[in-house]
Amino acid sequence: VDLIQDEFHPLAMIIKDISAGAVFLAALNSLVIGYLLFSQHLRFQLEDSIHSIRQSPWHITFISFMILIFLVVSGKIVSKKGTPFRGGMPSGHAAFAFAIWVIVSFVTESGLASMLTFIMAFIIARHRVQTRIHTVWEVTAGALLGVLLTAFMFQILR
Repeated sequence: VDLIQDEFHPLAMIIKDISAGAVFLAALNSLVIGYLLFSQHLRFQLEDSIHSIRQSPWHITFISFMILIFLVVSGKIVSKKGTPFRGGMPSGHAAFAFAIWVIVSFVTESGLASMLTFIMAFIIARHRVQTRIHTVWEVTAGALLGVLLTAFMFQILR
């Protein structure tokens, strides 16, 4: 599309978005088909996998981050403020900063590390408000989302 015309055209943007969505659906479809074809040949025990996830804080962290990304982007799409990756409700930076604080608090036994991580998260949230990228409410909502989701995941999976 860019080779045919150099200037911006809204129809070209729509075509590119639809094409990207089609590629994403094709990739998901190939994952499902690959699983259906090869699942019988894999030695996969669900109980062993759940046990290994419960023993590894890195798995819980990864799962928490994936769910947090989904919730932050969904919240921004629903609120129709900002873009999915800049501005809007809730603040993704605050959500991830405070999620990291909760992870450090659960994984380490060091009160100093937990306190320093909380200060870092607070500074990140404060910066988002000072630069007027987010409002206080958006940063507070992001922080609460990060704290509650991550604490919930560590309580359930641990």
